[in-house]
Amino acid sequence: MPILKSSGSSLKREKYREMSFSAIANLMWSSAFLFGKTALTALPPLCVAGIRLVIATAFLFAIVRKNPFTFLARKGRWVLLVAFLQTYISFSIFNLGLALLPGSLGSMIIGVSPAFTSILAFFVLGETLSVKKLAGLGIGITSVVILAISRSPWTKTGASEVLGILLLVCTNLAGAFGNTIVKKHFTVKEIMPLNLVQTGLGACAVCLTSLILERPDPTAFGNLKVTGSIICLAVITAGASSLWNYTISKEKVRLTDIAAWKFLIPSMGAVLSWLFLPNDAPNPVMLVCLFMIAFAIFLSVIELPSDTRKRTFHSG
Repeated sequence: MPILKSSGSSLKREKYREMSFSAIANLMWSSAFLFGKTALTALPPLCVAGIRLVIATAFLFAIVRKNPFTFLARKGRWVLLVAFLQTYISFSIFNLGLALLPGSLGSMIIGVSPAFTSILAFFVLGETLSVKKLAGLGIGITSVVILAISRSPWTKTGASEVLGILLLVCTNLAGAFGNTIVKKHFTVKEIMPLNLVQTGLGACAVCLTSLILERPDPTAFGNLKVTGSIICLAVITAGASSLWNYTISKEKVRLTDIAAWKFLIPSMGAVLSWLFLPNDAPNPVMLVCLFMIAFAIFLSVIELPSDTRKRTFHSG
């Protein structure tokens, strides 16, 4: 009997640790909108993404103790696919989309990513979805639709912002596919080497694209606020991605459970943008959507005693 109790408490501690890692990763990501908008005031989008990834690669190289290429022979195609989706596509179109939007709005759009991750996990990994979680995901998606409509897409400025929203939705989709691949094909021990390799490959690809398409102003690097923002973005990339991929790679962790923590991004990202970015202020629609997203987190993450008898849906 004591053994069972000890085993149960150990599992509970493990679950709390996984939830903590997920929450910390997403709180770090929520600040990326503040630093990203600051850097984008002086540098083009792909340039910011490329430098961010180069510095993040340097951080990861200093941390990873083992040869990161030991597993490439067996999983090379999956490494390349994760690097393409989670790094090259996600970081490129994230910055391109963010450049067209207020930081607070951008954080709210990225906040709907749990919907994409949970749906893919349902169909690809065979994970279950409870009615409560489906309701939470539905509320999260609805809030993004309301935000898009509120930007007056029929106007020139509104059309530009809707394009930014669509780019960030594509970021969500690419990230969801990347999460599913990491969950299905990589173990906990392979996560740090994977992060190093995918970030390094992504950095090379984004920098090359930037050199072809953009002409950044070299004097911008003398701006301490811009340079500091890019360094902060790099730390976020290395730290948050490592925590997140470590958590989702664990065997007993379900993507549908922890993906909902990404709903933290819009609330914290919006508040930071409103506090520190000029010309970024809340309006009634944004505040209503923030409350909707907070309720979506409650439905998707918080377990109630009655959940022991909850109805679930299974793929297939």
